[in-house]
Amino acid sequence: MKRKWIVPGIVLLLMVAAALFPELFAKAEYFLGYAVCSQTPDQSFFAGLHQLPMSARCLGFFAGAFMVELGLIVSDDRNALWPSLPVSLALLFFVGLWVLDGINTSLADMQAFHLYPSSNSAHLVSALLGGTGAAFLMAPFFNSMVWSEAKEGVVFDGLFGVAVFLALDAIFALASIGGGTAVLWALATFSSLGLLATFTLVAAMALVVLLRKNRTFARWSDLLWLLLASLGITVLFVVGVYFLKRVGMRSLPPRW
Repeated sequence: MKRKWIVPGIVLLLMVAAALFPELFAKAEYFLGYAVCSQTPDQSFFAGLHQLPMSARCLGFFAGAFMVELGLIVSDDRNALWPSLPVSLALLFFVGLWVLDGINTSLADMQAFHLYPSSNSAHLVSALLGGTGAAFLMAPFFNSMVWSEAKEGVVFDGLFGVAVFLALDAIFALASIGGGTAVLWALATFSSLGLLATFTLVAAMALVVLLRKNRTFARWSDLLWLLLASLGITVLFVVGVYFLKRVGMRSLPPRW
């Protein structure tokens, strides 16, 4: 098996384990979700009697982003150019839909005028699109900053790549809305891993700039130490926000 499939293989194994033994993953995922997500019960999916660790909006956003991030690893895409202007504008539109849904949800919660009824399906779909759009647009920046041999091509072949990720978004949405308990916990774990991956990649880009390591990495294995350091920063950030929220808001995350 090629090395590029190791990370997706680990992700798949964790998803299967979470589907079979959700109680082993629930506490850690509730902890992660509490740090970055509202975890509002009426804006979250439930697996049986248990609320998922993140609201539908957070679930979708980090899942959509994680699909693109895994795509970078599997395809070993080193292209550093954005897609054509129409495709880039479409990706920005996806991010805008996610923002709009958040505003609409806030207005609905305040019982003020809002454009459409708030629903978990709308939250999930807009967030999947937003996460995909944001990560797709971030990918060229990552490639141009990190790789010593970044290519002057369009990331993920532009429109074709967008179509592939939109298809994956649709599968995730259908599975989330119609899936049973085991499926929902597997998807929740995928999204939790996406949360860690997204924050880790953002931290890695910041470290590349701070350490003046721009375009000095040839392989993913060369990048491993930086990713581990960035993961450590992400964990510290999550722990810090968790305790700040506990002290400031005096609230607790959902429990198994």
